[in-house]
Amino acid sequence: MIARLPFLTGALCTVHVFILLGTASDQSPTPTAFPVREYWYNATLDHFNFAKTTRSFPLRFFVNDEHWQVAKSGPILFYCGNEGDIVTFVNSSGQAFEFAKSLGAMLVYAEHLHYGASMPFGEDSGQQGKIEFLSVEQALADFSELLLHVRKAWSVLEEVAVVAFGGSYGANLAYWWRARQPNLVAGALAASATPQKHLLRDSNAFARIWTDVYRNVSGLCPEIVYHGFLDMQKSWATPAGRKEAADALGLCGSEELDFDTVYGWLVDGLETMVQYGYPYPTEFYAGRPLPGEPYRAACEAMLPHQLQPLVALRAAAGVFHNYTGQAGPCFDLSGPSDTNTLEGRRHTRPRPRRPSGVRALATSEGQPTLDAWGYQSSGCNYTKLQYRQCCTEVYQPMPTLGLSGGDMELPSSPNFTAYSEDCEARYGVVPRPGWEEMWFWGPDVHTLTNVFFTNGQLDPWRSAAISKLPVGTRPGADVQIRLLEHSAHHLDLRSSHPLDPPSVTAVRLEQLEAVKRWAGEWRRSHAARSQPAVMI
Repeated sequence: MIARLPFLTGALCTVHVFILLGTASDQSPTPTAFPVREYWYNATLDHFNFAKTTRSFPLRFFVNDEHWQVAKSGPILFYCGNEGDIVTFVNSSGQAFEFAKSLGAMLVYAEHLHYGASMPFGEDSGQQGKIEFLSVEQALADFSELLLHVRKAWSVLEEVAVVAFGGSYGANLAYWWRARQPNLVAGALAASATPQKHLLRDSNAFARIWTDVYRNVSGLCPEIVYHGFLDMQKSWATPAGRKEAADALGLCGSEELDFDTVYGWLVDGLETMVQYGYPYPTEFYAGRPLPGEPYRAACEAMLPHQLQPLVALRAAAGVFHNYTGQAGPCFDLSGPSDTNTLEGRRHTRPRPRRPSGVRALATSEGQPTLDAWGYQSSGCNYTKLQYRQCCTEVYQPMPTLGLSGGDMELPSSPNFTAYSEDCEARYGVVPRPGWEEMWFWGPDVHTLTNVFFTNGQLDPWRSAAISKLPVGTRPGADVQIRLLEHSAHHLDLRSSHPLDPPSVTAVRLEQLEAVKRWAGEWRRSHAARSQPAVMI
């Protein structure tokens, strides 16, 4: 039974609606950029435990059915939530709303358990004995269970297809869900998927890609950045040198800042301006205002200071951290985070020393979560939630080689032993480097059908993408792979914009046709099943 109970509507685009399978939430509505309703579903906490007393938890999801309600025959586009607040992904996937209008589709946005508001144990969800339910497998099972519920609650006919979609980690979940359960999911749109983690671990491709983006603006920019890092490293060896370098960088209160914090803070900003290097001004990254092509603005800001690398780094940091003057006269790294997000790479407050051999690198997606602050470690934010995923399935440390190796970060080699020891000390687990690719196919998609992969040329995460179909892919499998020129991280999911590159405009048309094709195939298949058997 569905109880439709609007609260505090009007200025907000969100309306609260509760699925009465448990206790209704008393939270206030969450504002979103698009018209959606917020629902809660009592999901099974542990799908792989068949004990009678298995408990449930409130899983949040959003629905837009304004176009679907007209005929109730269009497909369901189901967003697979990432490692963060689902509102972030509602707000950053405007293309789905355009598709819904064209297709008469329903949109469902499912939050990933242990993120956003879908905390199984509330504020205690990050504790030992309670965080163990945070896994890819549990999340996919949540989506399946929720989908069956939505079909029943909205009286969706069997011949109505479901197409999964997502960006980054959500793209992985979308195509894994299609691969695992083609009985539920007719196809998947996977924007900026990263299933080949071994490619991140085996080379410096991630760092090379974002370095090359700066190099294509000016060959001087990687030189300036790298020599600035070397100057920092040398200066931090003495208190006097540290103060001089911190002053040149425009940092407030340098006394408590260690080198790792400042270095990570700079690298985070430089890389994130490439990862989210959209062609028009945005505030996507935790509400932070950025210009269009922020990496270009940062490189151009450094060029007048090429003989003073630290001053040049300050100018680049200003584009990311102080584009509208919000940081004030100096950068305060000792105060509360101004992003508080799991997305990209961030260092905005002091953090505990990382274990030996564990280096700071990028994450893929997200918004605030429990204890969501600290440094990032080998591809993951150092948080009680997302970092634990990197201690189990999502193991993605990335080496860097420095300027001689094609990137502009200081050379670093991940230390699996140190990483594992840290994971074991914190969570009682150790990572399995090959598990994710073994369990979820990795690049071996030759038996996969009805998946559309897209990756942006600018996006450093394309270093872990599926870039070509493997030998043996079945004819007519309808697995598409597109590399989008001048496109950043899952730009194709965002709303249409006049400054979108032609590659993105074109691929959206292809994606729309793919969804129509998959929905038609599903409808014909299920209509045929419902026909009575013909006696011969």
